[in-house]
Amino acid sequence: MPNITVNERPIVPFDGSPWIWSGLLLLPLAAVLLRNAFFSKRLPVPVIYSEVKDTQARKSKYLQFPRETLGHGYKTFGSAIWGLDTSQGIKLVIPTTYLDELKSHPSLSFTESISNDAMKEYTGVGGLPDNIVQIFKAKFNPTVAAYLPYLQETVEKELADIFPYEQDWTETSVYHKVTRLVGRVSTRAFYGEAASRDEAWLELAQAYIETVLEYLQALKPWPEALRPVARFFLPQRAKLLKQWNQAHRHLSATLVARAASNSRNDPPSVIDHIIDSNPHVKVDELIHTQMALVVAGIHTTSAALTQLLFDMAAHPEQSRELRDEVDGVFDGHWTKQSLDQLKKLDSWMKESQRMNSADLTTFQRQALKPLRLTSGLSIDKGTRLEIPTAAIHFDDMYFSNASKFEPLRFYEMRKEEPAKHQYISTGKNDLAWGYGRHACPGRFFAHVEMKIFMAEFVRRWDVKMKDGLPRHRNLEFEANVSV
Repeated sequence: MPNITVNERPIVPFDGSPWIWSGLLLLPLAAVLLRNAFFSKRLPVPVIYSEVKDTQARKSKYLQFPRETLGHGYKTFGSAIWGLDTSQGIKLVIPTTYLDELKSHPSLSFTESISNDAMKEYTGVGGLPDNIVQIFKAKFNPTVAAYLPYLQETVEKELADIFPYEQDWTETSVYHKVTRLVGRVSTRAFYGEAASRDEAWLELAQAYIETVLEYLQALKPWPEALRPVARFFLPQRAKLLKQWNQAHRHLSATLVARAASNSRNDPPSVIDHIIDSNPHVKVDELIHTQMALVVAGIHTTSAALTQLLFDMAAHPEQSRELRDEVDGVFDGHWTKQSLDQLKKLDSWMKESQRMNSADLTTFQRQALKPLRLTSGLSIDKGTRLEIPTAAIHFDDMYFSNASKFEPLRFYEMRKEEPAKHQYISTGKNDLAWGYGRHACPGRFFAHVEMKIFMAEFVRRWDVKMKDGLPRHRNLEFEANVSV
């Protein structure tokens, strides 16, 4: 029987006393200033917008206009490595020629880089540990097909609730409704059946996502040395800690009940696999994983579906052909084979991802110790690297008419290379999911989840933008695309 360690008291997993931080303010301030001065002198590559002498101004430029900044750097420096001032310090933007050299480099950590970007010390959200990634790959992904009946049943029911049938065109908000459905489905996969039917948990998960994103947007504009104090004046902090403790209590109760009954979900959830692999796992360990999955799994899938609906609404005549494809395949039950036949829908998903991915950069890595590239460039410990994915995806050298939305682009490309150019594919110029062994392990579940959602949606509704309005404009903040 699993040994569950429960902490019933309120917890503060990623914070400290405001008096302690206030008293020590001068120490981190001096350390950061010295570190930045030292690093800037030694930085061996050019920095974008170096003509702007104010470092904070360069950071603000990237915060507010990230796509423009990445595109400008990509065009300016080409295949060279260049520096980018961010709220988390300078990052090195690398060309794709370094991907194979760095994809499995032992001195680089994907998890540490993601935790840094998500400001784990403030939000509690970080990258998934390697053991959890391995559980996804070896344990969870092979069971994805077993989720298809549940996915179909849940999507059909939830769609009827969030988009009631109307005879006439009806204006509606999309993201929060989609997040509601994705939250239920993802909770079943990541947490379990009982939690997926628990309205309190579903509401908490959705609110937690919003609070984390709001907290990051409020905190990142502050200079790094002032954040330890500034956070105590931000309302999102108190809200986030309250939600974290609510999640901790919920997870504790669930795990105690599971241990008492010695039961597991069928098909198993990610938590089932985690406990099976480590019967002595503690709640405090599980909650970091679960809340990271809430943000990474629910938010990114909801954002991707919302972006796809925006693209369909902006191209209504073209999107109607998807109904013919779905009707020609659907026989009452979705299977892996029937979903694989939805190649036009897959192309729509892929093109929407290319132009409106939730992340403007991917292949994030942080140096755990110094290393030297084959080019001779030395990388210091703590340096963070990434690929300018959005800029690459808009390069005419890789995608003809790259700035134009062509929904069947990848459908046509698959005629020449059937095994490539799928929604879940990765490659040196196909980077939305990342690259190498840290490419998103949850993309296979997200793929079938999104395909069933979209197939059931296009069977029932047409969608268009409100008369006279252009496609919804993305809201972008650093490397993150929100809706």
